[in-house]
Amino acid sequence: VREGWLIRGSASDNGEIKQVTVNGVAARAVRGNFAEWETIIKSNSNNLDILSSLATDAAGNVEKLPHDAMRR
Repeated sequence: VREGWLIRGSASDNGEIKQVTVNGVAARAVRGNFAEWETIIKSNSNNLDILSSLATDAAGNVEKLPHDAMRR
């Protein structure tokens, strides 16, 4: 049993996406090209008030504006 938050999302790009991270933790692709992805953030991680996801494409471009979600 894993303890933590299961985080799921989606990404799109006009090219190949190489990586998605949430609060610095790598996500795994559930569908091709990270069209759907998921990761587990441990419940003892610091700063779970804001979850921030970033994608990096094959050319090395990193999103300039991360997708942030605030926990209520």
